[in-house]
Amino acid sequence: QMLLGSASRRFTAGSTARQIASTYVRCRELDPECQLEWYDSETEREVLLKPFRLGATEVTVAEFAEFVQASGYVTDAEKLGYSFDFRDGAWRDGRGLSWRRPYLVDRPLAQDLPVVHISSADAAAYCLWRGGRLPTAEEWEYAARGPERRIYTWGDAWDPTLAPLQTALPQPAGSLEQDAFFSGVTDLTGNVWEWVRLGEGRFGLNGGSHRESDRINMRTAVRRDEVPN
Repeated sequence: QMLLGSASRRFTAGSTARQIASTYVRCRELDPECQLEWYDSETEREVLLKPFRLGATEVTVAEFAEFVQASGYVTDAEKLGYSFDFRDGAWRDGRGLSWRRPYLVDRPLAQDLPVVHISSADAAAYCLWRGGRLPTAEEWEYAARGPERRIYTWGDAWDPTLAPLQTALPQPAGSLEQDAFFSGVTDLTGNVWEWVRLGEGRFGLNGGSHRESDRINMRTAVRRDEVPN
């Protein structure tokens, strides 16, 4: 884990009005049905952040397996008997998909990949077992962009060589070291979406994923709000 901050500090989360407008234009180019309201969660806001610790990498399959073996925990996807996979531009119902079998195409379960098909309840249970909690959206954003409020983890200019886009699989957890420029925390640009707390019983997703097709979902301020599971 990495300790961020030695004292409480003010942090301005979100994007400027100009940045949101620019993102919206780009979104409309890609999707005529894009709505400006999609970026409401990025409205600038000032928050007070206390010092906090954040895992240096995404949770791996091996780490989650250790939790399951010790606790007997059963994930929501396993209880339901299915999850979803994004293939060929569409979400596909995947019967039997879970963290144990994460892909529609059978592949060996690599232990160093980030664990996927994890609900917010699953993630919160894992964090509690580890003696921690999910980060807030603002804590995650501060770790990703730093006090300079960078648009991407490495700076304000997009660099296609530094983030995985449209790859079949995520990278091994901890391999996206360009994210560690400020906080020492990796995997904050792409790889897989990461759960954050929005408030009591409310959760969102930060960070983009390796399946993204455009840089707008790799920005440090981007978030998917109010995701149920």
